[in-house]
Amino acid sequence: MTKTFHHHFLFHDPSGNEPSPHKFCDELMRPYGSTRLPVLFHGSIFPDDGSGGWDGSGDIDERKFRHVLAKGDNNGKIPQDSLCWLNIEHANHNVYKHIQESPWTVPQQEGIDFFHAVLDVAQDERPDVKFGLYGQVPFCTGYHFLLSDTPEVVEGKEHLFAVCRPLAERLGFLLPNFYDQKVRPIFDTPEDRLRWIRTVLEAARYYYPGKLLIGMPWMEYIDLWRQRPDPDTVEAQVARRLSGWTWLRINQTILELADGVLWWGGDQTGNSGKTFWDPTAEWWDASKLLFKRGANHGQ
Repeated sequence: MTKTFHHHFLFHDPSGNEPSPHKFCDELMRPYGSTRLPVLFHGSIFPDDGSGGWDGSGDIDERKFRHVLAKGDNNGKIPQDSLCWLNIEHANHNVYKHIQESPWTVPQQEGIDFFHAVLDVAQDERPDVKFGLYGQVPFCTGYHFLLSDTPEVVEGKEHLFAVCRPLAERLGFLLPNFYDQKVRPIFDTPEDRLRWIRTVLEAARYYYPGKLLIGMPWMEYIDLWRQRPDPDTVEAQVARRLSGWTWLRINQTILELADGVLWWGGDQTGNSGKTFWDPTAEWWDASKLLFKRGANHGQ
């Protein structure tokens, strides 16, 4: 079965001539059949806070949200009949953790109602688009699924899953995200990473068998499992790059169980404030092999 490849990379052209990191990465990935998966971040959804930023603690700015859904933003329009993920992360709305894990998290039903309201607007304005939520489907996202919990927390998670199920059923696709650098205190080896990925994806398939499933690893251009030195020089960053073998195995595991993959990353800032594209990085050679095996490439 052919797997789909998507990206949302923000690497910079080393020559400095690119019109934008998005366009540079689109041109880089297009020959291999990878498409940029549209995303709406907080600034397209929440009201301005008066400083040029946004206030993600309250309700959405429906007028702005509808405008971006219909007309697009500086990164382009949302194509007809496409997928689009909504990146909304704020403690006032998050529902993917049990309250005993994160006492500061909003009461779950309030968060669930908020995301239903977001989908009401999104699906009304763009009924042709399939929407996914970033990190908001319990038991189908993140390493929280594998934590060793007390009976009280386990019971709370099971309840949370049940009350979130109608929300998950409304989604056009599920987007479990695998940010490997965040699980080091829990998973000690690369094999533990792969076990974590398999468990989450198998759970997603079990609970939502008919749902489009796209796994989302973060391209750890700098492998954060390794100790960060001070000062963190460019040479030190090169020494900590994620190995091609590790990147290959992470993606093989995702593509074995999911319908596709979304690569996210490249925006980590170093001393220069930018992450520049490096075609000699091991992960890029591994990526070409993944394209070839996925039969979704153009050359």
